Amino acid sequence: MSVPEALVEVIVRETSEAMTNPNFAQAAVGHFVQSQPAISQYLSAKAAKMGGEAVIHLAFHAELIARCFRRYHGQEVLPDVDFADLDEAAGPDAVTRFAEAEPAVAAFLASNVDDEDMREVLALVGLALSAKAARPSIPFS
Repeated sequence: MSVPEALVEVIVRETSEAMTNPNFAQAAVGHFVQSQPAISQYLSAKAAKMGGEAVIHLAFHAELIARCFRRYHGQEVLPDVDFADLDEAAGPDAVTRFAEAEPAVAAFLASNVDDEDMREVLALVGLALSAKAARPSIPFS
């Protein structure tokens, strides 16, 4: 099952309303960086090619993708995506694979991220987040 379009629309509407707070974007990026350290390192590694400002945009959109999965799966916090999860999601044409797996979230990316390289990175991140959210880890007791 994929995130329904109606839920993506709710997340987008909430985000648009929250953007009236000048600290919202910074807080969203900070939340994502703290909650997903491996993805954050992966995005930081893209800084040399894309530039530092692009990495901030990537982290912001990754947080919105994560919000979709958190809300859909009823999780306050998504399990950490690690480098093995990112490797598993890697492969050719992440954008197409993400659109097949998560059409509504992928449509959000297509309409909000113009840069093809950024969309490819975010689609890979989305694939990893989606897979991890669908099979949350069980903590050891």
